[in-house]
Order: sequence, then C-alpha cells, then structure tokens
Amino acid sequence: MKEAVPSTLKQSAISRIDRGHGSPRITRFLFMPVLAPMIQDRRIIRVLMGVAALQVWLTAMGLPGWQCPIRSLLGVPCPGCGLSTAMALLLQGQWREAMSVHAFASVFLLGFVIIAIVGMLPAHLHRETIRRIAWLEQRTGFTVLLLIGMVVYWVLRLFGLFCP
Repeated sequence: MKEAVPSTLKQSAISRIDRGHGSPRITRFLFMPVLAPMIQDRRIIRVLMGVAALQVWLTAMGLPGWQCPIRSLLGVPCPGCGLSTAMALLLQGQWREAMSVHAFASVFLLGFVIIAIVGMLPAHLHRETIRRIAWLEQRTGFTVLLLIGMVVYWVLRLFGLFCP
C-alpha cells in the first residue's frame, strides 16, 4: 500500500505533463513530485528532521557536526555548504549574518518546519497535505527550481560573483 501512492503521484504527474506542451523530458523533470513522495513516510520525516536538528544544534553549540564530503575530498564547498551555520544563526535571531553565510537558509528552515508539522498531522490530514504538496510540485516545479537556484547561487559564490 505504501508503494502505490508514490507511483500514483508519479503516474498522475506524467499523464498531466504528457497532455501539455513543450519538451516532455524537461517538463517531466521539472514538474515531477520529489518532496511529496519522499515525506510520505513518517519514518523518513523523523530521520530527516532528526539529522537536520542534530546538525544545526551541533553547529549552534560550536561543536563539530558532519563535515561536507565534497569540501573534505575536493576542497571546494558544495551548494549546501554553510546552511547549518546559517540556520543556527537564524534561530539565534542573527538574520543579517545568516543571509551572508547562505542566502537559502531561511527557505530551508521554513521547509524543515513545514515538513516537521506535516509529520505530526493525523493520518487523514497527512495524506491530504502530501497530495496538495504533490499537486503544487506538479504545477510549479518549485523543488527542482529551488535546487537549480541553489546551484546557480553556488556557482556565483564559487567564482566570487556574489558576495552578500
């Protein structure tokens, strides 16, 4: 039963996309639900929220958290480098400093709060909320656009073209 809903979400998205205009591959990629199927399982929500909360807490306490594997291996920061520090600064009320560390911190913090709330909803509201998130992803492609925006932001920061 758990597998039927994510595939149903995907099939629904594909059938709506196939009726539309434009390149089917690009449209499928941009408008495929990503977040909704991932947070459908409450266990995944608990793991995601637990790991995120622990990382932000360790960072806020000045303790070493998980190091970025890309930065450790290649010496280059990844698109998400600085998010933990920026979210810890946001939670401490240091908005300006947080935005100078990573511009997407507020978006991710809001997303984590929403995901945590969705994880605590009663079963019928949880299902309905997941359905609405999938619908929103199908209509706007916001998840993929957010990730593309992060990569663009990362490239600009990497080459010194964007320094808040």
